Amino acid sequence: MKISFDLDGVIATSDRHFFRMLNALRTKSEWEVELTLAELDYYSNRPLKMHPNDMLAPQDQGYIITSRKPLAKAETENWLCKHGITTPVIYADCDDILDWTDYPKASIEAASLKAAVISSLGVAVHFDNNPYIVRELRVILPNVTIIQVGREIAEN
Repeated sequence: MKISFDLDGVIATSDRHFFRMLNALRTKSEWEVELTLAELDYYSNRPLKMHPNDMLAPQDQGYIITSRKPLAKAETENWLCKHGITTPVIYADCDDILDWTDYPKASIEAASLKAAVISSLGVAVHFDNNPYIVRELRVILPNVTIIQVGREIAEN
C-alpha cells in the first residue's frame, strides 16, 4: 500500500500559532530577511512527533508530501537525516506559489497541489493535520483515505 504523510504536524511537531504569526508579520517587508531566518530556524529545530516507519508495514511504500517552501529544502533534508528518516520527500509547492499570510486560502491551494502529488503517486492513505487541507482532499480525492492527525479545527 502507498501511504503518504504531511511533514509539519504529523511527522514533526508544529506550532501553528508561531507559524501563522511569522506569516502575519510578512506584511512588513522590512522584516523579510529576519522572518525567513526565523522560519528556517523553526524548520530546523522541530521535535520529532512520529517516525513514518512506525506506520508502514514492510510491503508499504511511504512518502512525505509537504507544502514547505523550496527555500527550506536543505533544512528539511538535514532534519530528516538527523532523525533517520529516509522516506522520499515531495515538495508540493516546488514553484513557491503559496502565500501563507492567508492561512485558509493557502491551505486550500496547498490541498490542490498535494492532491496532484497523491494522485500521481497512487497513494491510498494520506495523513495530514491541517483541517482545511483534509477537508479539501476528501472532496478532490474521494477514493483516497484522508486521515486528520490532531484536533485542529477549520475556522470556516
